[in-house]
Amino acid sequence: MIFSAVSGTASAGGTFRPTDIHITVGGVPDHNDNLLDSFDGQEWDTLVLDVTIPAAETMVTVQAFSIDNLGIGGLPASLTWNAAALSVPPPPNGGGEGCTPGFWKQDQKLDLWPAAFLPGTPFSDVFDDAFPGKTLLEVVRLKGGGLNRLGAHTVAALLNAASPDVDYDLSVAEVIAAFNAVFPGSNPEYNALKNTLVDLNEQGCPLD
Repeated sequence: MIFSAVSGTASAGGTFRPTDIHITVGGVPDHNDNLLDSFDGQEWDTLVLDVTIPAAETMVTVQAFSIDNLGIGGLPASLTWNAAALSVPPPPNGGGEGCTPGFWKQDQKLDLWPAAFLPGTPFSDVFDDAFPGKTLLEVVRLKGGGLNRLGAHTVAALLNAASPDVDYDLSVAEVIAAFNAVFPGSNPEYNALKNTLVDLNEQGCPLD
């Protein structure tokens, strides 16, 4: 973000001018108070902030305010917001591995489940409660299509992401967010996510 007319000799005689930059992700604003003060030259600031955007999030907003949130005194800044840009870095190298629901549901493979997500863990302890009363093992063993098929591949994706021995394309947080973003929803939404997880879970299992 590039700002001008924030402080300096042309702004209230060079005195400090309070500001606030709101960055809102998932409806929750993050306040960034008083980060502008002609740090890059007279009446000029180039501000770069890191923002964590969860998987499946669809909106990020940025707002600049002339306001004294911290009560430090001084006339709030009269600012000109000249430009803004968002840069999304590519994902780190890695991935390319995944084990299927058919692998994870076998009795002889249960000792390979990550300690954070054991077979008896209730599905609702991890995800939105799409399968009331069912454990992760029961969901990964579900038959049929629609939500059931998505549930089975979601549990497989969770275990792949959590396993230290599987180089999976998604993190645990991304798997959880992706499922919770489509449930409750429609069969087309379930099938779209299921198809994505099928591709990832069938890349090749290093544990098999």
